[in-house]
Amino acid sequence: MSALPNPRHERFAQLLVRGVPIGAAYVQAGFASHWGSASRLRRKPYIQARVAELMDHDAALAVVGVASLTERLLRIADAAEQAGGAPGLAVARAAVMDAARLNGLSLDKAPARPAQAEASAEPLPAAEAEAAWRAQVERGQGDDPP
Repeated sequence: MSALPNPRHERFAQLLVRGVPIGAAYVQAGFASHWGSASRLRRKPYIQARVAELMDHDAALAVVGVASLTERLLRIADAAEQAGGAPGLAVARAAVMDAARLNGLSLDKAPARPAQAEASAEPLPAAEAEAAWRAQVERGQGDDPP
């Protein structure tokens, strides 16, 4: 199926594929705002078919894009590793890390924990909160009362 003959219908289908809400897509496609009409248009078989086609096309491009980018990053890593030396190894490591992230692997370090003790889940009584605040002020770490 190629583009729909009605350009506003085609635009509506494209906006739906991008995740724009039905009502907003209807208005952005050039129609007057009317949620009922937008909903009826969305249920038309040719609109549903066009949305499915566009989604399949986008998914195919994403797979090809990730696969080709991964392959290219791994070639860069191989070439840099063969070049050797610290700069080459640094480039190889960066390329491998980029390929891993591109494929959904999360390799980031866990966030560092703050040096302070973790806050209790239960609030302090007013007297204890004020005493803790006064201690912070005396140490020069706080200035607003609780």
